[in-house]
Amino acid sequence: MNAKDVRLEMMRSTVVPGLRTLGWRGSAPHFHLPVASGDLALLSFQATMHTSPTATMFTFEIAHITPERLAERRAQDPSVPARPPAWFGQWAGGWSSRIGALLDPGLDRWWVLRHPEDAPAVAAEVLLLVRDVAMPHLLARSAGSPPPPPYPLDPIPLGDLADW
Repeated sequence: MNAKDVRLEMMRSTVVPGLRTLGWRGSAPHFHLPVASGDLALLSFQATMHTSPTATMFTFEIAHITPERLAERRAQDPSVPARPPAWFGQWAGGWSSRIGALLDPGLDRWWVLRHPEDAPAVAAEVLLLVRDVAMPHLLARSAGSPPPPPYPLDPIPLGDLADW
């Protein structure tokens, strides 16, 4: 099994079911969280272009967009999609951030997968960060409340990338 297959299987078997349990809807790589305000609360996974048979890396981004701001933005630019992916959040009139920027020390965070044995720990951390960081940020913004402070989490080392 190559590294890309490991990532896709981890998403299919663990991450997507975990997101559904947390209330997320959609399909990989784009998800939305229904919120009472009707705002768009978005999550999108991004894989690096530097994927090889032996290693792949990915991260995720979240976005919050009010329907009013999205409508204003779409009136200015009809190419803005009605449900943009999270990485278009600011372009679509809202707020967006990669997950690493919401952590302490605020470093970009990419997970590396090489083997099927890597998947359980990576999936667990991804779902923890969705539940404990992404969702509180999105729900606070949707409620008009200040977002929570950075979440203290040590970065996972990227490991040896020599075989890419």
